[in-house]
Amino acid sequence: MAQIEVSITRERIRTTLEHKRRKSELTGTVPYGWDDLCFNSFTCVAVDEGTRMKGENTLVGLGVRQLTPKYRLVSTATPIKNRLPDIFRLAWWVTGGREEAHARFPYANSSADRGDFAEEFLVSEHNLSAKKRRNPRYKKLTPNVCNVHRLWKMMAPIILRRRKHDIGEQIVSKHRHVIRAAMGTHQAETYKYHLRASYLDKNGRPAPGAKLQALRMAAAAPHAENLVPVLNGKGSHRSHTGYIPKIASALNLINQILRRGEQVVVGSAFIEPLNTLSCLLKEANVRHLRMDGSVSQTRRGMLSAQFKQGGPKYNPHASAKNLYPVTLAGVESCAEGHNWSRGKNVILIGFSWAFDKFEQLINRVHRLNSPEDVHVYKEEEAYNIFETLNDRGLRLSVPDLVANLLLKRCAGDAARKAVREQWNALLQQMGKRDVSRFLRHYWISRFGDVKSRGLYSEIKDHLAANKIDSLTFASGCTEECEDYVKLIDLSVPVSKWVIRDLEAMVKHHGALSSMPLLLSGYRCLNSSDFEKLLKCVVALYVRYSLITNQDPAGLETAFFNAAREIRSKHESKVVSAKCLAAAKAILNKINPTDALVEEKGKELILPEGAAKWFVTELANAVQSKTKEIGMDKANVEHIFPQNAGAEWPTRKQLEPLIWHVGNLTILGRRINTKAQNKAFKEKCKEHYSKSEIKMTTELLKETDWTPEVIHKRAANLAKQMTHLWQ
Repeated sequence: MAQIEVSITRERIRTTLEHKRRKSELTGTVPYGWDDLCFNSFTCVAVDEGTRMKGENTLVGLGVRQLTPKYRLVSTATPIKNRLPDIFRLAWWVTGGREEAHARFPYANSSADRGDFAEEFLVSEHNLSAKKRRNPRYKKLTPNVCNVHRLWKMMAPIILRRRKHDIGEQIVSKHRHVIRAAMGTHQAETYKYHLRASYLDKNGRPAPGAKLQALRMAAAAPHAENLVPVLNGKGSHRSHTGYIPKIASALNLINQILRRGEQVVVGSAFIEPLNTLSCLLKEANVRHLRMDGSVSQTRRGMLSAQFKQGGPKYNPHASAKNLYPVTLAGVESCAEGHNWSRGKNVILIGFSWAFDKFEQLINRVHRLNSPEDVHVYKEEEAYNIFETLNDRGLRLSVPDLVANLLLKRCAGDAARKAVREQWNALLQQMGKRDVSRFLRHYWISRFGDVKSRGLYSEIKDHLAANKIDSLTFASGCTEECEDYVKLIDLSVPVSKWVIRDLEAMVKHHGALSSMPLLLSGYRCLNSSDFEKLLKCVVALYVRYSLITNQDPAGLETAFFNAAREIRSKHESKVVSAKCLAAAKAILNKINPTDALVEEKGKELILPEGAAKWFVTELANAVQSKTKEIGMDKANVEHIFPQNAGAEWPTRKQLEPLIWHVGNLTILGRRINTKAQNKAFKEKCKEHYSKSEIKMTTELLKETDWTPEVIHKRAANLAKQMTHLWQ
């Protein structure tokens, strides 16, 4: 264990750098040097409040990053709660501070790599600005759930992460209370105006983000200047005025808290409610502090210290002039390490879509040294805004609506936290895959098709009718998601023959309508019966869709009904074999006859995407098992080529048959490249004769390549189709 030689405080670094900066302004010298402090001689440097060194051009950041000790200890709160782009500097220094990329931190100290880092762990988001109407939108970078997990995974070897409940110390409880206040008359007019209004971006497309922002602002601060004025009955514009129940509700809570001799922190994502509260508190002669963007960071520290002196309950002998029982705080101003442990009460108005920002503010009050339980009063209107917008046709995504529904139905903070953990686990498993598709396939697999109604409506009504709690549903989704991902990633523990059939449905054909059935089969059948089910599904898809080209809706319905039947039988404790038999009985009802398959197979024109798999399967059917053709080593060979030249005098008659099954075979990639557009006899002599694929060598029996030969060959292949896919 290396000996820690020094702990450098922020104050010393800042003081030194400010002195050098002032000196450089007079002398023109480089301001940032450490020779006089001999910091390069340190073996270990410990830095507290590490988030303060993130800024690229801040004095503290520039100073600390010039230190090059062998051992670096940084103590910091969760850095993802602040601006993630700045995390690059912190992560870079902690992991060694090298100029080049390395194993610990695979990004170099360059603008290009910093950009790559941002793209890797951030997503862009556009929001309505709350400041100036002439600049109604701004762009910010926001953490994405999956990317945050990836960031932690990368940093895990060098981070010792501890939450409050992990450290073994006793911590007071946190109680949540819901603020429910109906809108005032004028406020409701403003809200309805924006609900009906059409928000479009500069390209004329719907802008749901701007509309959501306007609605939550109307719900919290209808008197905000950048809200479009509402119309009165005569058609002229007027600004919102009048009674705001939510502000009145907050004032009532503040009054009750002050009567108990306690302190309170009021947080908002908008400055307008804080301005209104501040005016009303001044009229009532209530001393209070402001902690928002208009207050400098240095001043915020002083105000925090004033607030920590406590209220009358904790400091009864102090002068009333020195006590501040109320702090009005903007959520964007709470990233610093302020300690409001004496607050005991938190009122949250002006809801923020970034849930972690309100949680961050709460954690400034709910701390390890909090003397009593903390009470949080929080509005829950965001859930209702989501559903109202969807009812008005804004078409929010199903995962957003479902997550919103589950959180809304939670009974308390613990349940909400558990649901959010389950939902985040589901999102992490899905990664960049389509979550909406998974939810639909999962629902169909369990409960049947939802063609007549929307998926969200089905889920909402089902949970209510069957009294299923949110955590149970979220846990079920997460559990099934794990198997769903295994199926689409071909990582299920089955034989290579089963993987090949699964790959055919998922990768080559993109037959996603089969996923509910495959999910039911994988979860409810034993491995042997699942293999039989998959073989049956592949055969039906080929016969029904590829060869006979029938209505895809009929196949989809059969797949969905079979999926539900397997689940139903399994829930009734029916054995695996009988579950399989019930599913096959449903699928057999639409299975085309062998006669129809053979008839259609004779004139089969294959789609380009399915041709390689289809012809490879036909070739392997007559191939020796020891010389099986792999999809990765095979190419589709057009016997009459796609770009035929003068070598093919009958090309006008043959061109309609380019993708005809009788005109296709399989060749290795190297031979296929050499054959290209050559004449038929030349292909046979120089290339087909060198192939080990039986389907291809059989072409050597032909002397010429004509439409009649193609149809004759297709008729022979059609007979193979009926036997191969039964």
